[in-house]
Amino acid sequence: CIVSLTWSLILSTASLCLASNQREKPLDLLHIGALFPMSGDWAGGIACWPAVEMALQSVNDHPDILPDYRLVLHPQDSQCDPGLGARKMYELLYHPSNNSRVVTLLTGCSTVSTYVAQAAHMWNLVVLSYGSSSPALSDRSRFPTFFRTHPSAALNNPTRLKLLQRYNWTRVFVLRSNEEVFASTAKDLEQLLRRNNCSVMTEIVFDAGQAVKQLKSKEARIIIGLFYDPLARQIFCQAYKQGLFGPRYQWLLIGWYSDDWYLKWPAAERVNCTPDEMSMAADLHLTTESMTWNELDQPTYSGITARQFQNRVLERLGKNRSDIGSILGFPESPFAYDAVWALALAMHSAEARLKSRGLRLLNFTHQQPDNPVFFELYRAMNATNFDGVSSRVFFDSLGNRIAWTQIEQLVNGRYRTIGRYQVQEDKLELQREPVWPGGVRPRSEPLIQPLFRPVNAVLYWIMSLLACLGLLACAGCAVFLWRYRRHRVVACSQPVLHAVMLAGCSLSLLAVIVYGFDRFSGGFVNLSPGSFRVLCHAKAWLLSLGFTGGYGSLFAKTWSVYRLATGRRGATQLEPYAFVAVLFLLDAAFLTAWQVNDPLSMKRELFRIERSDDDVEYEPYSNSCESKNGAVWLGVLLGWKGLLLLFGLLLAYETRNVKLKQVWDSRFAGMAVYNTVVLCVITAPVTLIISAQETAIFAFVSIAAWLCCVLSLGLLFLPKVAEVVKSQSSESKSNGGTSSGPDGAGGGTVSKEEEERYAQMLEENDKLRGQISNCEVRLRSLHKQLADWMDNCGASGGGDGGAGGRVRSESGGGGAVGRGAAGHRGGGGLGIEVAEATSGFYSCSDVVASSSRMLHSQQQQRNCPVASTDLLSTETYL
Repeated sequence: CIVSLTWSLILSTASLCLASNQREKPLDLLHIGALFPMSGDWAGGIACWPAVEMALQSVNDHPDILPDYRLVLHPQDSQCDPGLGARKMYELLYHPSNNSRVVTLLTGCSTVSTYVAQAAHMWNLVVLSYGSSSPALSDRSRFPTFFRTHPSAALNNPTRLKLLQRYNWTRVFVLRSNEEVFASTAKDLEQLLRRNNCSVMTEIVFDAGQAVKQLKSKEARIIIGLFYDPLARQIFCQAYKQGLFGPRYQWLLIGWYSDDWYLKWPAAERVNCTPDEMSMAADLHLTTESMTWNELDQPTYSGITARQFQNRVLERLGKNRSDIGSILGFPESPFAYDAVWALALAMHSAEARLKSRGLRLLNFTHQQPDNPVFFELYRAMNATNFDGVSSRVFFDSLGNRIAWTQIEQLVNGRYRTIGRYQVQEDKLELQREPVWPGGVRPRSEPLIQPLFRPVNAVLYWIMSLLACLGLLACAGCAVFLWRYRRHRVVACSQPVLHAVMLAGCSLSLLAVIVYGFDRFSGGFVNLSPGSFRVLCHAKAWLLSLGFTGGYGSLFAKTWSVYRLATGRRGATQLEPYAFVAVLFLLDAAFLTAWQVNDPLSMKRELFRIERSDDDVEYEPYSNSCESKNGAVWLGVLLGWKGLLLLFGLLLAYETRNVKLKQVWDSRFAGMAVYNTVVLCVITAPVTLIISAQETAIFAFVSIAAWLCCVLSLGLLFLPKVAEVVKSQSSESKSNGGTSSGPDGAGGGTVSKEEEERYAQMLEENDKLRGQISNCEVRLRSLHKQLADWMDNCGASGGGDGGAGGRVRSESGGGGAVGRGAAGHRGGGGLGIEVAEATSGFYSCSDVVASSSRMLHSQQQQRNCPVASTDLLSTETYL
């Protein structure tokens, strides 16, 4: 028993000693360098340092995480200065007083992370940031070993885009400061918005007042602010002073400001606004921020809930929950806590893989380029995935934290959650709709409504009434023309041309009504494209044919007067009418070719936007006719009509003093040509200048067309009407007396039978004039034959005298035949003269017969054979 008791005591003592030796075995140290911004532009290290201490203690106390190691942190104050941060990293790696081998680095500010992470891979260092949000750090070519538990600021951009699309905000202004983090965020946002058909303009802030003034001048309504909170206070103070807040405006800011950022500020900032004014300007703005807290009220991988974590951090800082908004770095503290846990879990995973290869984390070195410890640690970081106090922690291929984005709104001095968005799943969850200023959702730009700009209704109806009166006047003139067609005044003024002019004026007046109908009726009559196309072609045909009929007849009349006045061979009776017919045929052929090859269609013309006081802008428009090559077609049409106007003006000027019995109203026709040319020359350029004023264009075109028609009718018909009335009045007083001449000379009256006889004489005179013209041609041919025969028979002495003839015709008709004297030196000659006579008319056959007899007698005296057969046959023919 004693022996047994003794062995038992010995074994117990040995086991106790062995257990004690195992517990006291020292753990290997893994050194972590940490750069905390305890001061500077962003002193976020104030709240992040306690969170890191808590995480280190939790990891070192955990029995299953790195059981053979102990994590040791080497903190340094970077002051959020990139140069100082690079220096602190160098001291961690090479300072003589630091004999530890740093395996990884923790960083805070984006500016410090940019310098450190860009060079860290040269020492096989994995850099993990808990406070860097710059999108520029997502570049794997520049930062190959960089990771971050703080989401990138660019992660807010898809959320902003989702909000813009949801509320139909298509025009956005970005106001940013000049820091690198905001510059890269704004660049990423611009690219994203433009890819999604959203207009975006960026304004860099150098002076808050000037920047806000620029936004107001550019009519910015939806404004995304990218700047730190000191600058935010300056901007919102200026926004209050310049009225850039209220129902028409919506601000979207960064969500990591403190809750009372717009109420409290250091005296050094010199914000020239009161807290109440700042509250009015900042009220109802929206914020987007990556979710920093795990919403599930259950223990995370570290064994504590998010709420427990908050309480412990506040306890270490000696603060309570009412002070959360004023604690710098408190929103980032869960990222710092999860960063330590992410490093620990990655090291634990890498240690397990290294052991299978006979290696340990302690084999890490800075000098070996392909160090297997570094490779396994980097691989483990990429595979990190756990539930942290800042929600799920995992990284994408660029080392960025994937997280939900939270949307909040400041309502009556308190931020309340609107919803959240997950970019990986493109999932937007809204808990409530935002509260809009004034109860109406702001628009990215004023509501633009189309507004048909019709021709002024009063003007249209007035011009339509005047056009109808003009049509009645044309009808009255046509009745007058037919009723008194045998009156000497009408018969002596080419009545057919007057009828053509009446038809042209009627078409022009009808075009006035049609020209304004599409512009006037578009406000209340929905014309189909086919109907509008018919109107377009109708306007072109009516205006062109109306001009040809109205002005072409005046041109033909003036041309015939010019031919008579210059002593040239007068125009035949049908020549003016043929000229007008050719003009009509040219118009019809041209318009048909235009309509077939390049038909007109409806075109909506937009004009400058007009504003109203109710945030609605009206975009006036009108419908017009357009074809693909309309300018070319219209240029050709106006070009040759312009030449017609020019030649008509020259003819009217040349015949301004001409007074002919054959064309009683020649001077009035010239005056009508003057009026038409002047009105057309004024109207054409003016309509081009005021092309945006529909009412003014219609006024000029319609008034010009109406005046051309009315003035022409008045000049050509009123004198005739007055003369007819005068003659009838005289006839009623006396049944006898001499009548006044066609030109108004003389006095007295004539009977109806005399007027008819006079008209018949005029018709006969025209026929005789045509016969004389034909005779002239034939006589010239006979004279040539006679001269040839005399030369062939060898007639002597004809050198100076010769055979000759002279024909003279006058419009009065009549003729006489006489023999010319023989030429001197024994020569003979034939003189034939057709002259004006008051009695009798010798036909061409008489003239030729007489000439033949004289020629036969002379040839016999000269013993020259006579071709009597030819002469007789010719005489018979004539």
